[in-house]
Amino acid sequence: MSEHIFEEMEQKITRMLDYIENLKNENARLREEVAQKDRELSELRQRIESISGEKDEIRRRIENLLRKLDAVEG
Repeated sequence: MSEHIFEEMEQKITRMLDYIENLKNENARLREEVAQKDRELSELRQRIESISGEKDEIRRRIENLLRKLDAVEG
């Protein structure tokens, strides 16, 4: 009787340890995925900042050209 109880306990503990190991592996994988997404987000923010700067430069140049055209017409 007691042998059967110990076998059941061993099986449950083994399953629990396997489950914990799987959770640790999943946690590590998810942490790496989050780190990768953080890197991607950082790159996208840099690209947005660069594009915004380019847009401002283009706007400034167009405004200068429009002022020159107004001066010629005026």
